[in-house]
Amino acid sequence: GFNKAFKKVFDICPSDYRKRHLEMLLAYKQNRMNSPVIKQGDSVYVIYVCEYGRYEESVLKSWENLSKLLNDKSANLDISSFLDMELLAFCHHDPETTPDNEIRYDAAIVCPKENLKEYEEKGFESRNIPSGDFAMITYKGDSQALKAWRDLYSWIIEKNLECKDMPAFEK
Repeated sequence: GFNKAFKKVFDICPSDYRKRHLEMLLAYKQNRMNSPVIKQGDSVYVIYVCEYGRYEESVLKSWENLSKLLNDKSANLDISSFLDMELLAFCHHDPETTPDNEIRYDAAIVCPKENLKEYEEKGFESRNIPSGDFAMITYKGDSQALKAWRDLYSWIIEKNLECKDMPAFEK
């Protein structure tokens, strides 16, 4: 019964999943890098929009929607203060184990706490990113993004530092 239920949910049998997952972990271990820098991050608030679907599609769509909402909803709001703010992207699901229509991606912008209510009233979602230690690597260029993610995750998996309460995000 477990095998049938697993295949129904993940569209792959458990043994094939295990094999694919082991191949991924081996690939991570081959992408060795210098240890990430651990930085203490302050608590921040973000406003965001989320999109569901394959990351290849939801990333662009969520940033377009965030931009559109900021432009459409900002008639009475001062968005010039956002020009120097941080942009964050949240990847909620592993595309290897999550059906495409359930993969969630959030495009977010750091927002002063005193402005949250105003933006929530205009239709934005908001959340708090608590302070804590964050693993950080820096990369430049689109061609390095996938390697940077793999390198970082190989280090996180190897050190058993996965966070269950916070999705992975990039700044």
